[in-house]
Amino acid sequence: ITVNIGKSYNTRQTLGFKPKPIPLYVGQGVCEFEFNEEKGNHFRYLIIYDAYEKPSSNQGYYLYIPKAEFGNELKPEVIYVNLLNVSYKE
Repeated sequence: ITVNIGKSYNTRQTLGFKPKPIPLYVGQGVCEFEFNEEKGNHFRYLIIYDAYEKPSSNQGYYLYIPKAEFGNELKPEVIYVNLLNVSYKE
């Protein structure tokens, strides 16, 4: 699996006097993960997926990214993952 990971610039809430949260983007080949926790030498990002079959069974998917990946920059609060290529050997 080959992916492209980058900082998401989408806003997390609507503008106005009563801002409402905007869910993380999930689309064909692209999804967003939100910062969840800092661990030893990596950052953990999370996306909650609400399964269509069982709406009450939210599943979380984690993505671990080494701190070295961001260098001296601040960690992004939201990142995107773009699926570029999937290949397998039979």
